[in-house]
Amino acid sequence: MSEVNVPTAVIPHTHGHRAFARLTCVVVLGLALSALAGWWLDNALLRSGITGLVSMNPVTAIAFLLGGVALWLSVSTDPKPRSQLLARLCAGLVVLLGLLCTSRLFTPWDLGPDRLLFPEELARVGGGSPNRMAPNTALNFVLVGAALLVLDRRTRRGWRPAEGLALAAGVFGLVALAGYICGSKVLYGVGTFIPMAANTASGFLVLSIGILCARPQEGLPALFLGNGAGTILARRLLPAALIVPLALAWL
Repeated sequence: MSEVNVPTAVIPHTHGHRAFARLTCVVVLGLALSALAGWWLDNALLRSGITGLVSMNPVTAIAFLLGGVALWLSVSTDPKPRSQLLARLCAGLVVLLGLLCTSRLFTPWDLGPDRLLFPEELARVGGGSPNRMAPNTALNFVLVGAALLVLDRRTRRGWRPAEGLALAAGVFGLVALAGYICGSKVLYGVGTFIPMAANTASGFLVLSIGILCARPQEGLPALFLGNGAGTILARRLLPAALIVPLALAWL
């Protein structure tokens, strides 16, 4: 893979789409800070977004903070070397946290980074079984972190790996949200593990959209952000394609 610079003039209103990507960063940072405040203040509503649902693990919130900062720094049209280095560092830490929390599924040892913050509260909220980062949550952090690391890379055939990684994470987040809407734990949980929280699933969906909008002048986003008749029709159909299946499943 090689790094390329594509002119932003290819797609009109690129700055507006980059501003939208920054807005997704703000939303993700807000979800993460809200969850951390919930653990600090012992407030279930802030931890989970909806009372009675699974709480976002505090280390999950930290990973979202890192991912939001990485995306914010990557959206700049005139990136500075220090900013890009910091963005890659944050993205690398997101991948590392995801891998460490996933490794306990395949190895006999468990470093337990998801138990470092608020350990007593984690055990109490989990009813004796600590609120750990769910396996699907950890996998999604590997996906979004990797997407941020290769945001400006593409293969010789012109395919952008960041797109596929972000789409996969977004789909997993959407499926988890559908599970909450439909009341089907199989869609947002993995085995006997504490399932992915609803606010966590929302964070992945929003962050994935932000990653796609960070480079709107090429790849899949360009198919939806142009001024042609096909792109206008695609934009109009996209909300229905997302909302209608969820509504039918809920019914």
